[in-house]
Amino acid sequence: MLAFAQAHGLDEHGLRELHEAYITLLIEEAWADGVVTAEERAILASAGRALGIAAADLETALGPENAPSEESRHAAPSKESPQTAAGAGEMGNFGTMGGVVLQAGERVTITGAKAYSTAEWEEYFSAHGVEIGGLAKKTKVLIAGDPDSQSGKAKKAKQYGIPIVAEDVAREVIRFAD
Repeated sequence: MLAFAQAHGLDEHGLRELHEAYITLLIEEAWADGVVTAEERAILASAGRALGIAAADLETALGPENAPSEESRHAAPSKESPQTAAGAGEMGNFGTMGGVVLQAGERVTITGAKAYSTAEWEEYFSAHGVEIGGLAKKTKVLIAGDPDSQSGKAKKAKQYGIPIVAEDVAREVIRFAD
């Protein structure tokens, strides 16, 4: 998403709006049958974490008082829908949404980690031949305790086009080629 944002001149505010529009579409789909299941809630929670949406905000948005009416669930999307606001035709530039695939010998940088210690991350990545090191152009992904951080590492990662992944979902979105 960062590459898309940079290619289309989206600043943090624009990217945040895009994230919120996307999660809103997911919530509308979850409510399409009039019920949000536990499985749908889990998927929405995971997507929200990956997009940096606070769990409390997501729960508020999921509340039954925010469920779309029967009429709006069956209505055609309006021209002002979030899908068109982001240029739905351009979304194909994302390619597959399979996460980040790492190969042996590649580098990962970690900043502001809270859930796992550096030793735990080193053990996790070294089992796949992936090294942990400082941020450089060859870094494949930055794992951050706060993916919306304005730290030096985060700014440099954005400048280099390196994806930033929230620590709490990193193990869900990172895959290994081995």
